[in-house]
Amino acid sequence: MRSPAIALAALSAVATIDDARADTFGAQAHYLGGTTHVHQLELAVAPGVQEPAALAGRSPRLFGWGTLRGVDLRADLLIDTSRLGLGVSYFGVDDVALRTGSLDPGLSAKAGSITGSSIELFFGQEIGQGPVYPYIDARAAFSLLQVDVETHAEPYGHVGTTHYLGWRFGVGPRFGVLIPIGHSLTADVAVFQRLVGGVEETTFGFGVGYWENDRTDEFSQYLRGHHLRGQI
Repeated sequence: MRSPAIALAALSAVATIDDARADTFGAQAHYLGGTTHVHQLELAVAPGVQEPAALAGRSPRLFGWGTLRGVDLRADLLIDTSRLGLGVSYFGVDDVALRTGSLDPGLSAKAGSITGSSIELFFGQEIGQGPVYPYIDARAAFSLLQVDVETHAEPYGHVGTTHYLGWRFGVGPRFGVLIPIGHSLTADVAVFQRLVGGVEETTFGFGVGYWENDRTDEFSQYLRGHHLRGQI
């Protein structure tokens, strides 16, 4: 996915411009886990893939609320206490079923592997500075799922796998806390809750980040002067 990489590189470049210098610039990597909101998500056959006759016109869709596990990468600008950033995530989805219209006798279909990715834009505020740094973001994301739909026929069993796509835009708040390990290195814990759309219901992120920490609050100044607290 070239566009997320280009966007993240652009955000990094903006952070180095003197005329728009942020108080700090940071990047984090997280483990991501939680529940999904893919119930009744309609699927379309992937471009260039021939839809099997058994599923043509049967409106396949995901059914149920499942689980999600993956990784999340974010880059942030902090201007005074205002946050702005971009992120990408990659994940797998489990524990959801597939529903279709009526199939011919002896035929059935089910969801196999489900993988997804999201591109997000967020803005928010740091609502405390030292000894931890809580924040709240408004997060908007476009998510794309790739679903392997397996077709089965009696008495032969599995007779084919077809790649389908599903996508949704979503919006919701994220609350998190940066916990300094040193002046530049932090732990980051966050929870996101869907409000509208999206494929995530409630997700949690646990990770680490590195900040070019130019904050001027008292606790950051304390960390800057104490090498035993992990200044980098």
